[in-house]
Amino acid sequence: MQNGEQFKGCKQFFRTAIQATVDHRTRFTSYKIGWPAAVTDAWIFKQSHFWMNRNKYLRDGHYILINKGYPSTPYTLQPFSEPEIENATGLLQQHMKDFNFKLLGVRISVEHAFGTWKGHFPSLHCMGAHRDVQDIYRVVKALIVLHNVCLYYDDHPENIVNIILHDTDLHTDHNDGDAEEGFSGETIDGEPNVPAHETATWLKEQGYCMCLNLLDEVCPVYIYQ
Repeated sequence: MQNGEQFKGCKQFFRTAIQATVDHRTRFTSYKIGWPAAVTDAWIFKQSHFWMNRNKYLRDGHYILINKGYPSTPYTLQPFSEPEIENATGLLQQHMKDFNFKLLGVRISVEHAFGTWKGHFPSLHCMGAHRDVQDIYRVVKALIVLHNVCLYYDDHPENIVNIILHDTDLHTDHNDGDAEEGFSGETIDGEPNVPAHETATWLKEQGYCMCLNLLDEVCPVYIYQ
C-alpha cells in the first residue's frame, strides 16, 4: 500500500474514512468511501463529486449544514466561529450563540444517521479479515443502501436492540485512487461545473454573508429586545 501511514487514524489504527451527507430523516443522500484517515474532512469534501457540481445539486439558494471542519460558503451553512462571536458586540454575541445552538440541534441528524446505521448493522464495527479492501467498500456501499431501505419501510431506531444513537468516532478523512462515491438520489453527469469567480476568498466571504442574513430568520431580533 502506497503511503500506508496516511491510513492511520488518531488512535493509530489503520482505517479508511467515509464522508456522507444525510437528510432530516437520517437517510444517506451521498457518500464518499476510501480516503486515508490522515486526510482532512475539508480536503475530501472539496474533491467530491457533490462539491465539484454544487451549482447543479444546490440550486435556488439551497445549502447543506456543516460543522467547523468544513469551509464556509454560500452552499454550506457553518456555525459562527469563536473569534467571530468574541468580536461581536452587545446582543449580537448572544444572538450568534443561539444561532449556533439551533444549528447543532438540526445537524445532530448526522450523528443519528451514523448511529442508526451501525445499530442496523453491527458488523460495521469490525468487518473482519479480508484480502481485498474493495470487498469492504462494496459491503459498506450495500449497507448504506439497506439503511435507507429500512427507513423507507419504517424500521425505526427504537425497534433496534442496543442501538448506538451517538457516534463518537465520526472523524472522517480522505482520498486515494480507490475512493468510491455514490448518491441515493439523482446523480449529475458530465464535467464538473466550477465557476471561475468562486475562489476560496469569494466563497468564504459569501458564506459569512449568508450566515448573517439567516441569523435573523433563525433567531428573530425581537426576541432580544
